[in-house]
Amino acid sequence: MRYEIPVVGFGREGVADMGLFAAIFLGLMGLFAVAHLAAGFVRKKGADAHYDRGDPTYYAMIASLGLLVAAIVAEAVAMGAVPSTPTMWVGRAMVVGSLFWTLWCRKVIGDNYVSTARNTDPSQTLVTHGPYRFMKHPIYMANIATAVGLALAFSVRWSWGAVAVFVAVVIWRIRLEEAHLREKFGEAYP
Repeated sequence: MRYEIPVVGFGREGVADMGLFAAIFLGLMGLFAVAHLAAGFVRKKGADAHYDRGDPTYYAMIASLGLLVAAIVAEAVAMGAVPSTPTMWVGRAMVVGSLFWTLWCRKVIGDNYVSTARNTDPSQTLVTHGPYRFMKHPIYMANIATAVGLALAFSVRWSWGAVAVFVAVVIWRIRLEEAHLREKFGEAYP
């Protein structure tokens, strides 16, 4: 069964023909992106003063992920239906796995999570358990795995440039965040 998604101005009379799984998958990714963006605006009560509103990295990450999704949709529209390959299934599994990994990370980090690279909340603690015992930035690694998984899942050539931009933005954000965490926690932050 195929679903046609009308997109003005692209490909075969502006229609992308994709399988049910791909349509559901892209829809779920869109919902995840909206939820992730909304989480950046939800703040715990009274915490507004602790957020760095001058941090451009969060919005750069969202924009670069949007660029990746735009590349996928543009090529899907231009190319039409593409049979699934084992590589595409690996990519889809990477995306699903990284989404669950992100949920675990967010549960563990709890109120310490903020959408900016700097959190000046004095009650912030250093999290070193759960997935954070394995690596410093498990959510960022999940974000990168999601981007790579999307590129593989839809077998889109154009998406690799967007993945490179996304990874560069994540590295930029990690550097800003690590500098802040070293300043805030001193030697306790490895």
